[in-house]
Amino acid sequence: MFGNFEVNLITMTISRLKEIPKEQLETIGKISKLVKQLRVDKNLSIERFCYQYRIPRITYGNLESGRSGFQITTLLSIISCHDLTLSEFIKKLEDE
Repeated sequence: MFGNFEVNLITMTISRLKEIPKEQLETIGKISKLVKQLRVDKNLSIERFCYQYRIPRITYGNLESGRSGFQITTLLSIISCHDLTLSEFIKKLEDE
């Protein structure tokens, strides 16, 4: 039962990724890398970060790994956990 669900989920994810333009995938990758670096700089595991800031672990893990798109509200919540504004985050993103 769950095997079929996993296969369908993987298929949907792969087909969805094919629809996303390459430039957007690159941007998602840069965002994911920066989000991970900010967490690592705080010396926190994903589990500890999510617990401390009350962010669903799966949602955060998907964002950090770049496995799926994300809502802007999720990104804004994560940015605020690092005491950054959206402008500061974008500047860091551009500096990468």
